[in-house]
Amino acid sequence: MSREHLKNRLGRLKNARARSVLFSGALTLAVIAVIVLINILFTSLEDRFALSADFSYNSLTVQSKTTEAILKALEKDVDIYFLTAGRSDTVGDTNILRSDLRVILNRYRARSGHIRVTEDDLVSNPSLSARFAESLNNRELSGDCLIVQCAANGRAALLLPEDLVRYGYDLDADSYVPIGFMTEKALTEAIVNVTADQVPLVRLLRGHGELSAAEASVLTGHMADLGYQTEDVTLHSADDLDPDVPLIILCPQFDISGDELTLLTGFADRGGSILYISRYTDDRETPNLELLMYYFGIRQKKGVVIADGTQQGSYYADTPLILFPYVQVMPETQEMIGAARDLLLMPGARAFEIIAERDQSIYAAALLKSGSAYLHEITDGEETPAKRDTDETGVFDLCVLSRRYLEDDSFGTFIAVGNAEMFVNDWIYETTYQEDFLNALLRALGKQRPTQLDIAYRTDVRPSLTLRSLALPAALSFALPFIVALAGAFILYRRRDL
Repeated sequence: MSREHLKNRLGRLKNARARSVLFSGALTLAVIAVIVLINILFTSLEDRFALSADFSYNSLTVQSKTTEAILKALEKDVDIYFLTAGRSDTVGDTNILRSDLRVILNRYRARSGHIRVTEDDLVSNPSLSARFAESLNNRELSGDCLIVQCAANGRAALLLPEDLVRYGYDLDADSYVPIGFMTEKALTEAIVNVTADQVPLVRLLRGHGELSAAEASVLTGHMADLGYQTEDVTLHSADDLDPDVPLIILCPQFDISGDELTLLTGFADRGGSILYISRYTDDRETPNLELLMYYFGIRQKKGVVIADGTQQGSYYADTPLILFPYVQVMPETQEMIGAARDLLLMPGARAFEIIAERDQSIYAAALLKSGSAYLHEITDGEETPAKRDTDETGVFDLCVLSRRYLEDDSFGTFIAVGNAEMFVNDWIYETTYQEDFLNALLRALGKQRPTQLDIAYRTDVRPSLTLRSLALPAALSFALPFIVALAGAFILYRRRDL
């Protein structure tokens, strides 16, 4: 074979090899492009229709039949805002991953064309608080909260991270631990309540120096989250009071008149309900209010309840004026106690005395009690409320529920609470189960109640996967294909002249 012929043959082999390499490269690029396009297509379909299956141990992102039916029947537009803060993997201090919550929200959006989901960062966009100020009664927003808003009704509900998790008491750890997820229940109930044509109404009495609308904004905001609408009322006639609408008397500084006393007792005789909230500093003489309480078998005591220090769990830190009240086992509090959500805080509480024995038609019982304490009347200029020999000692009733039964077996309800701070301080709501207690009181008062759905919480909370725990699997998933490609390149290099 001539040298020229051999040279031509080698050239043809090199050209064929080059064409083969080019073809292989082009085919590889085409396959990668097709895979990328298929991935984009299916990602788009997943985002639009939420098609992915949930193989998690508790099917956290799967919707119940109840939610599916509600979303299918939804007729009003609902905006759900997921407001984050920082770069945490989890929602607040819970075991819920932000990625899981995004999947849950996407499934809601995919299920109904009336739902829009928006995610934003409170840190980079602090003006969001002002945007929702009016609909949330000027409440402060915290990181990783959900706002469910229906513009057509002008109503919104705020869901904090702790609203999405159910806690239980662990005897071994001697602390409350997460036992399940309530994400679907909380979110679906919020959608139902903000889109409802009518929601339960609660009236706040005005005209006696009660807390102003601004001072009561935290209370009314949490009532809105629970599905209640509020309005102010001034008493002029019996028509101003509807037995189906509870009345809140919030720290009056002046007494009611004799005519108003008649209207309120008549309201109770028609089956009306009253929530009376007072502070130990409200020490003006109010004989007509005293008569109203006496009508329900309750007497208000003067002074402030101070823990005597013998029960460490009955007060906060080294401050015996700030009480941890004991929630009593009653039908109204059974759900709170059963869910281990009974931690409350009362900074400066007054006490009540039950005197219902005088009237067979009255049933009265304490909802909250103090630990071992003494009742102290603070005098002007007294800096340290030290116990006096004349101070009454014992266990005191801090919240009393009374029902006055009528001849037709209906009844009027009166609930007296000796602390206002627990209702109007947002920090207390954030650190205790005050909203659960408020909900229990409102349900005890109202004949009309917000929708509460029978959606079971997802049990068996387990530690969530984090980026750190996923680091090794992620590194291996990238390293193995890279090693295979490197080995292939090495083999091709060794065979370059064949």
